[in-house]
Amino acid sequence: MLGDDDASDNEHEAFPDDLPAEVVGGADFISQDAQRDELSYEDLVKLRVEQLVENCRGYTQETALSRRVRDWEDKVRPELQVQETRSVFDIHEYGDRIVGALSDVGRRRSFSAIVAGLDNFEACKYLLASLQLANDYTVEVDSVAGLEDSVDSMGLTLLSTHRANDRFKDLNT
Repeated sequence: MLGDDDASDNEHEAFPDDLPAEVVGGADFISQDAQRDELSYEDLVKLRVEQLVENCRGYTQETALSRRVRDWEDKVRPELQVQETRSVFDIHEYGDRIVGALSDVGRRRSFSAIVAGLDNFEACKYLLASLQLANDYTVEVDSVAGLEDSVDSMGLTLLSTHRANDRFKDLNT
């Protein structure tokens, strides 16, 4: 008889119990309950597809995170390179520049006149140095009405041409 010796796919066990785990796909790849049951080929394919989808979810989330990190790095890296080309900020040097711009004790100039033509990064360095000089009583910071509205109203008056650390040394002796 034709087909008596031939078994159809539906009559075979999906994977016999006596096959090694490596052949089946690993003991931890299919749940132990599913391994015990006799699975049809269709059930086995469904199970494998479900496991593949579950594993891909984690990969997709990881890939999205990796993409966000790469996008952030692409934005930050050029900014860091620009910062590396800038000169090192030496607050004493900037303080000396401010004292030089004021030149004489008692002279007042607006802060905006001192930083005119400088880019924002340089103006910020001058502002920080001005605040340190005010803290050291080297300059006096004043303003006309409306300082809250604009830095253009801020003025500096030179109180001393000697560096604060030199003045403080003289006080200790």
